[in-house]
Amino acid sequence: MTQATRRWLAPFLMYTVTAILCASLLTVALPLSQMSWDIPFVPDGDGLLTSIIVRTVMEQPWYLTNSQLGAPHGLTWYDFPMAEGLHILMFKLVGLVQPNYARVLNATFLLDFFLIAFAAAGVLRRLGLSYASSISAALLYAFAPYHF
Repeated sequence: MTQATRRWLAPFLMYTVTAILCASLLTVALPLSQMSWDIPFVPDGDGLLTSIIVRTVMEQPWYLTNSQLGAPHGLTWYDFPMAEGLHILMFKLVGLVQPNYARVLNATFLLDFFLIAFAAAGVLRRLGLSYASSISAALLYAFAPYHF
């Protein structure tokens, strides 16, 4: 095996193992076979606010204004600062493919587990941890209670 092959094969295997373990943990942590994709997995609390944002970003150019909410003048988010630009962009992009807001919300909720695990594994590996330690710590971080 050449040096060039070894350079990309080890990270590829790390991310593949991370994805497989993340999918396995998701099937254990969430009863996905019993959940309906047409109903938001988290229908109250922060899930309700996120549902409003997802629906707004799918129906409007961006999440900042919605004429269908907030009578009599419509809903405006200008004075409500949010650092969720990447998530909102992800909602917008997934919403271009899937017209159902609940499915968009649920898909991005599940996709977040994978993205967090990948990012954490890459950062931990870059910091010098072994592959096994990076994967383990990344999965612990991705499945921390705050995410649910």
